[in-house]
Amino acid sequence: MKLIKEIFPIFFVAVTLCVNACQEDLHEHLPLVHSVSISPESINSQETVSLSVYSTDGNGDKLSYSWESEFGYFLSSTNLPQTTWQAPFESGNYTIFFTVDDGKNLVRDSVLITVNNLPPNFSEIRQPANNSTNVKIPTTLFWNASDYENDSFVYDFYFGKEGNFSLQKHNLETNFFNPLLLEPETNYSWKVVAKDLENENETESETWSFRTGKWANFRTNNSGLPIDLAFSVAIDQNDKKWIGTFGSGLVLLEKENWIVFNTDNSPISDDKILSIAIDKNNSKWIGTDSGGLTVFYGANWRTFQIGNSALISNSILTVQIDNNDKKWIGTLHGGLTTFDNYEWETFAVGNSGLPDNTVLSIAFENDKTWIGTSSGGVASLENEIWKVFDTSNSPLPINRINSISVDQNGKKWFGTPKGLVSFDGQNWQVFTEENSDLLDDQVFSLNVDSKNKKWIGTSKGLSSFDKKYWSSYEEFFGSNILEIKIDDSGKKWISTEGSGLVMTNEQ
Repeated sequence: MKLIKEIFPIFFVAVTLCVNACQEDLHEHLPLVHSVSISPESINSQETVSLSVYSTDGNGDKLSYSWESEFGYFLSSTNLPQTTWQAPFESGNYTIFFTVDDGKNLVRDSVLITVNNLPPNFSEIRQPANNSTNVKIPTTLFWNASDYENDSFVYDFYFGKEGNFSLQKHNLETNFFNPLLLEPETNYSWKVVAKDLENENETESETWSFRTGKWANFRTNNSGLPIDLAFSVAIDQNDKKWIGTFGSGLVLLEKENWIVFNTDNSPISDDKILSIAIDKNNSKWIGTDSGGLTVFYGANWRTFQIGNSALISNSILTVQIDNNDKKWIGTLHGGLTTFDNYEWETFAVGNSGLPDNTVLSIAFENDKTWIGTSSGGVASLENEIWKVFDTSNSPLPINRINSISVDQNGKKWFGTPKGLVSFDGQNWQVFTEENSDLLDDQVFSLNVDSKNKKWIGTSKGLSSFDKKYWSSYEEFFGSNILEIKIDDSGKKWISTEGSGLVMTNEQ
């Protein structure tokens, strides 16, 4: 027993020394990570970051390294203290794991890298190009933007005359915009803000500018015009444009708004409209192909046809209103009918000097009325006295008179299928492709502007004639020009048989 008592203290000391030595040996073999370097700490999608770890081992053991991540790509070795990592497309916070191993023990840790969400980016592609001139009306403004992470985004669109543009569309989902009814020869400015709503990122474009040209062409593919067959046009006292289409009713163009009146949504009698005239009360008198004469008073409608008027034909080819507010109505096979808001009167071959019962055109010279017919030449009516001019007693090249206009000097201008004819009361002159710069002999429409310049609508385009100088315009016309009206600012509004509605500021 004495022996045991002496040995026990010696054994306890030995065990204690062994445990302490083992613990010290374990700590010496753990690699020690002093620092981790991340450069840069915040990057954008697809950018790279340099990673490095500085570590030592207490025993001087050789250390090995490994890097790993579920996302992105390592562009250099992952078995060295340093590596390069490329971020994925998607933004967010990404964890990069690293391991330091001395062959006996290892240390595993991680670093957090923030990948920023990039705002949308605008490319150089846009339409029209910045500072473009002579831009056609209407035009579609187009731009190209992209998002690196393929996030969805919307646009705020700003537009207006140069130096005075404002927000026109909020959260637009398309990358194009159609500003309606631009003014000719006017400077405009625009810009776009692309917004990534999910990540609250946005990019504002630079301000772009363009200048419009002198011409506009409104068709079904760029406006509210329902059909390109625009047979007639009129301008009311409020500068509103009224377009008669052949098959789609009456169209009102008011500022930027297009409103269609047809047999489905209004009391109009026929969707095929051949003529429109505006009276002193701003009422619209609408001649139709087979529905008679419809009047739109602004709120109420009324239609005059065979049976409730003196009309003997429901096909109204032309309507004109004189200075006394009397309506003159030319018909197909039904002669000429007048209406002074109280009484009707009809002139036909059998009861007057009218040479043909199909009346194509009407114009006024003071108290004299000129009537162009389909096959009887042109007649004048003044104080119940008729005079007829045709191929037998005048230089008229044909007896079909498509249009008539009277200029500021009282000279009459007649549009025929065989050229343009003028008559000053004594002298006649015929203009054709052969003896002038008239664009085409097929003359369908005429008008005279405030400078006494003649505007001539043909089957090939528009011609103008000022004393002895001719000009021709063909670009926007691929069909017959059926009517020309001139507004108070001098702009010409031109209806065509297939090319829609054309407007020009040519003077």
